[in-house]
Amino acid sequence: MSDDTQSVQQRLDAGATSIDVAAVEALRDTVLPAGTKGIPLDAIDLTVGELANSRWNVLRDGLPMPLMILKEPAIATNVEAMAAYCRYHGVSLAPHGKTTMAPQLFRRQIEAGAWAMTAATPAHLRVYRHFGVGRVIYGNELVEDAVIRWLAGELQRAPGFELYCLVDSVESVSVLDRGLAAHGAPRPIGVLVEVGYHGGRSGVRDLPAARDVAAAVDAAPLLELAGVECFEGLLGDGRNTEHVDSLLASMRHIAVDLSHGSSLREREEMLISAGGSAYFDRVVDTFVTRWDGPREANLVLRSGCYVTQDGGYYHEASPLAGRRDGSPLLDDAIEIWSAVLSRPEPGRAICSIGRRDAPHDMGMPIITKAVMQGSEPTDVAGVSVAALNDQHGQLELDPACQLSPGDLVGCAISHPCTAFDKWRVIAMVDDDYIICDAVVTCF
Repeated sequence: MSDDTQSVQQRLDAGATSIDVAAVEALRDTVLPAGTKGIPLDAIDLTVGELANSRWNVLRDGLPMPLMILKEPAIATNVEAMAAYCRYHGVSLAPHGKTTMAPQLFRRQIEAGAWAMTAATPAHLRVYRHFGVGRVIYGNELVEDAVIRWLAGELQRAPGFELYCLVDSVESVSVLDRGLAAHGAPRPIGVLVEVGYHGGRSGVRDLPAARDVAAAVDAAPLLELAGVECFEGLLGDGRNTEHVDSLLASMRHIAVDLSHGSSLREREEMLISAGGSAYFDRVVDTFVTRWDGPREANLVLRSGCYVTQDGGYYHEASPLAGRRDGSPLLDDAIEIWSAVLSRPEPGRAICSIGRRDAPHDMGMPIITKAVMQGSEPTDVAGVSVAALNDQHGQLELDPACQLSPGDLVGCAISHPCTAFDKWRVIAMVDDDYIICDAVVTCF
């Protein structure tokens, strides 16, 4: 490791956020309710810790289907690969926890050096604080009085808690500042001017609006202008980044302007945040490789899906996978298994995976493996998911395919963010499909 790389490593590690390890470990004492998916039907009062230590083989030992699993070796690979990428480029990482909402995975990300965790909803904030996450980027506007009241109380209760949220209008600045004052917030919170685009979600649409918002923040006693933010993830189509680059260029222009004309000119370091899971390389190119602003910038990526990756969209789009020259650095860590229930027609099979078990918003599950009764897992091709019902998957396959009722099929998925919310507890397995851990989700 070079001296420069080592100094970046030390700076990033020193700035990592905190998490309450004891609270995370206490999840192992959680008793799984009757009806928890994927848990043996005769397991009474089974705890997460007992599941984690069970050493059950998820494909041989009679676990009821459907069953989502996480491959532990892939999780370890992905966490280190993203941490290494950030170290190499000298940027910070605030993983978007909405992907998993699994505090045990948060812990691994934080212990790998995450500067913060990103949240999207008030419920996320409550979960993060319950588990002692010390620095949070709230990737949204805060305008609800009940949430602002809770935040003011949390700032009183926890002097070390650090929050950044987004603002995109003079009105939202006023609502937030008034609410914090009314509920006795003891100190200011950091805010980022959100930059958007025409036809998109929230965010200022141009430089004059950004200047107005920044001026309103500078006039608000309980808000501190920390930098600028955008989300570019909805603009690309996997490989074409033209619209992504256009938004990032707009934000770069606004960031440089505000560095001269707002309270940002007095900060030693301004915070710039962007980067979903598909185009964070374009963010780094814009704000590291080509950054020439008057203030040093702490670029914070907010990628979340990298921790598990997937076998669909992000497998193709990630700069550490499909858009990378050479072998992927991220591995698909998610599989969802189900049982073949029926072969009602020669070219059709019905399995036990449905919309309540697997994501389908960015493509159907992708059948990759099968376990014929009494055999080892084997790769399969030519079997596809044609449709999902609530509890059934309709498969299309060659009439000569030997899949029959009682066999198991395993699939990759596209879009981890809509996979985890369907599972209370998820077994982690080694390369032999033996359970070696278990994680709890907190949706």
